[in-house]
Amino acid sequence: MHPTQGHPQPRPHATTLLRDVWNEMISTGLFEVSAGERFVEHMIERIERRA
Repeated sequence: MHPTQGHPQPRPHATTLLRDVWNEMISTGLFEVSAGERFVEHMIERIERRA
């Protein structure tokens, strides 16, 4: 969103941290390859494009 709309600008490293956390969760076996995983990946990509 535009800064004048009162929303803080996203921090560039925030999505990197989110992706790192997500990859850690996958590596523990907590999540299997599924539609849910693809959904989360899609959401992370959308956040990265906005950042």
